[in-house]
Amino acid sequence: MKIFFAMILAWLLVFGCEKNPASLSPSPAKLILTTDRNSYSQKDSVHITLKNLSGRNIILGYRCSFENLEMYYQKRVDNAWSKNLWFDYLSWKCPTIMKEYKSGVAVRHSISASEFKTSGTFRLLVPCSFSATDSTVVAVSNPFEIH
Repeated sequence: MKIFFAMILAWLLVFGCEKNPASLSPSPAKLILTTDRNSYSQKDSVHITLKNLSGRNIILGYRCSFENLEMYYQKRVDNAWSKNLWFDYLSWKCPTIMKEYKSGVAVRHSISASEFKTSGTFRLLVPCSFSATDSTVVAVSNPFEIH
């Protein structure tokens, strides 16, 4: 069953992300993705919280270890969101680890602001699979700045 979810998540990350999700809802299916602040320097860590208020369990993917949440980001360019941009660790040749979280749980994760490689306004996108329905939605964070 876990292999099936891993294959679905991998497929969505590869093929489902070709679309530009500029019109994504900031909180699909009651998954609330927030950052701890609205502004960071390159030396800061961006602390994110994903609150699962959906009433269903979710599955998140991690690259190589639980330190590398599988997520991507977009940069604000000319009042529009860019195509999906990938963090370097997503290209590592190692397995994706799947972890299931119960409804009501808040998942916390941190990433160095230097991972964004540039300054600007960004938002994070985290694919979340629902274990009961085999469907996936993308949780979208609030916009934040890196100086």
